[in-house]
Amino acid sequence: MTISEPMTLVTDAVLAGASLWFALRLARLARRTRQRSIALWSAAFMSGGAAALLGGIYHGFGPGLGALTSVILWKGTVWLAGVSSLTSLSGSLTAVLPASPRAPLVGIVWAKFAVYAVWMAGRDEFRYVVYDQLTGMAAILLLHAYDIYSRKDPAGRFIVAAVLASVAGAALQQSGFDLHRNFNHNDLFHVVQIGANYLFYRGALLLRDRDGEATGRAR
Repeated sequence: MTISEPMTLVTDAVLAGASLWFALRLARLARRTRQRSIALWSAAFMSGGAAALLGGIYHGFGPGLGALTSVILWKGTVWLAGVSSLTSLSGSLTAVLPASPRAPLVGIVWAKFAVYAVWMAGRDEFRYVVYDQLTGMAAILLLHAYDIYSRKDPAGRFIVAAVLASVAGAALQQSGFDLHRNFNHNDLFHVVQIGANYLFYRGALLLRDRDGEATGRAR
């Protein structure tokens, strides 16, 4: 079977592998410390990694897999990306805000995801994925900037840096800038996102639920 976009397949696979590793490490820490915020960020990495894997298969093999399979792969990619945005923002809300102001915001986050999922049912453009991700990233940036200011929380520094890296990656992807004919804007976006995800992971390791008791920091 011919691989139509080999470098996109490779960079998506590396992004998926890194995300899965981060997800498993965070899941283990969440179980040990009983922190819901970390568990939600683990779910974000898991769904984001799954989206990268499906996206890589779509770009690499989609044209040879048939129309129905291509549609399933792409819809899975964009919906899983939405789940990643939902769970990461929910995790940050859990870490930064107490229950009372957090509850209505969580409802808004779920409503945002529902609108996105329905919208993407009839559309395929990746720019809508980017818009959804940037909306979530903007909210995460504001939450953790506030947390840095109000509580000097160490997790926020990593997460703010990660958001800025993610925005830079999204801008490169949307610009269509290609480093080489065999290394396009999608490949560059994946590489930048791997670095951003590492920063998100470092920040997520330090998260503690706002309403919970800290039971020790990550080693």
